[in-house]
Amino acid sequence: MKLKNVLTVVIFLFFGFLLFYKLGDNYLSNWDEAWYADIGRSMVRTGNLFTPLFNQETFFEKPPLYYWLLFGFFNIFGINEFAARFPSAIAALGTGILVFLLGQQLFKRDIAIASVLVLASTIGFLYRSRTGNLDSVLSFFILATIYSFFMRLLLNLSADFEKLCCRGHILKLISLIFGSQWHYLHIRGKTKVGVNIVMGKIFS
Repeated sequence: MKLKNVLTVVIFLFFGFLLFYKLGDNYLSNWDEAWYADIGRSMVRTGNLFTPLFNQETFFEKPPLYYWLLFGFFNIFGINEFAARFPSAIAALGTGILVFLLGQQLFKRDIAIASVLVLASTIGFLYRSRTGNLDSVLSFFILATIYSFFMRLLLNLSADFEKLCCRGHILKLISLIFGSQWHYLHIRGKTKVGVNIVMGKIFS
């Protein structure tokens, strides 16, 4: 294994350590992460994934993707601080991987490694990534969109890229996720919501 490959692995292991070390040791420390965690807990208890509840009242102010992630991780790890923060931390790790891949495509391996080091040493990024907030997940999807767009242009719709994207299914999945989130916001405020996912849209 080349030295640069070893260095890349070490950097990402260290990055992961910064994100996940004692992630669940502290109590939920700010209003937002307690807010979102309670909504995720309500989904687990009621089994209703389409009507988020906070203090027994409907809450449609945010897209539901983060709540759905909490629902999944609460069922895996239990309802605790670690599970509440896990989506943010794993999204931050994914953001670091995307930064590396983008830096490598635009410049070279050295620049990509340096970019990840800068990201890993950014206190604000680490803090938000270790709390149960929407910021980290949002940053990941924004960067994933930029990276996908860049790769589409770079490879000029080549056959290899189509094969990489499973003949467009990955892009369709991204469209489904963002389309459903937009329509979910569109129907917020209604006390009774019926949702059907059809062709990437949510109708009520």
